[in-house]
Amino acid sequence: MKRLLMPALLLSLTACGAPGSGFENPFTVPITLQLTPSQVSLTPGASNHVSVTAKSGDQLLGAPKVEAFGNSQITAVPDDSGFTVTASAQAAPGTYAFNVTGTYASGKGSAPFTVTIAAPETKPDTAALAFTPGALTLSQGQSMATALTLRQDGNVLDLPAVSLTVPSGITAVQNGTTVTVSAGASAVPGSYIIVASTALNGKTYQATLPVTVTKAEAPK
Repeated sequence: MKRLLMPALLLSLTACGAPGSGFENPFTVPITLQLTPSQVSLTPGASNHVSVTAKSGDQLLGAPKVEAFGNSQITAVPDDSGFTVTASAQAAPGTYAFNVTGTYASGKGSAPFTVTIAAPETKPDTAALAFTPGALTLSQGQSMATALTLRQDGNVLDLPAVSLTVPSGITAVQNGTTVTVSAGASAVPGSYIIVASTALNGKTYQATLPVTVTKAEAPK
């Protein structure tokens, strides 16, 4: 009877320790982790999901239980199929290397994982301050109006307070988006430049308006 029980017991224990049996021995069956992808590139505040699969040799075992990892810049939150890695909003650009650890019924394994934090894209400033028309020609004593607008991506923005730098001999009066330019009756004929300045969101914008003053015609 003893001779019959021993082989049967050994066969049962061997079957229980086989990969995929559900009773694997973590000390006898080594596993490896397969990460998809094994490296990611994130901008600050962004996230990406990584799938993790446990393997024993060439045999796929399933999704392991992944341990949480990270640092002050990056966090990884495990789930049923892998983990979600997130870069903090203040994450510094650079490359960060981690060792992902996971356990399965057959044992424990790890795999390298790399996160690259890219510098956030800086959107170019497309706002511009401009006069329309962009140049005026006045005779002595004459006045003419031009529009002053602040545009961004084709949209007209509310015009903040504007400062006008006007040379001697001419005047410029702003009323909303309209600037009325006048040449004095005794203004010296020649070329003048009016400079408009305004500030929005900490940035200063300027526009120049060339003004040509001609001699007034003598009365007939």
